[in-house]
Amino acid sequence: MQQKKILVCEDDADLRELISMILSLQNYQVIAVEYARDVYKILANQTPDLILLDLWLPDENGDIIIKKIRQDEKTRHIPVILFSADARIREIAEQAQADRYLTKPFEIEELEENVWALLN
Repeated sequence: MQQKKILVCEDDADLRELISMILSLQNYQVIAVEYARDVYKILANQTPDLILLDLWLPDENGDIIIKKIRQDEKTRHIPVILFSADARIREIAEQAQADRYLTKPFEIEELEENVWALLN
């Protein structure tokens, strides 16, 4: 069975590394980036099976990234999990058409369950 590929975009280096480690231990191939521009570069050449996005990024907000992903025929089918400590994350995720959302800080099990649900 081919390894599932997950694109993670999180500007906090420690959290990005932690998420990458957790998902790698679950036998996922992880591509971890810091900026929205890196998400677009990767999507131009690859099609991940899942995208994990922080809402507040330095160069563009996650909800805007999702809207652009949903407008592109090549990427609109990719499930997206949006996460943030913002109290409005549920509302923002729904408006942006995210498949799921997580409220920071989230438990490892919560991350794993949401990833598994979207990939299986």
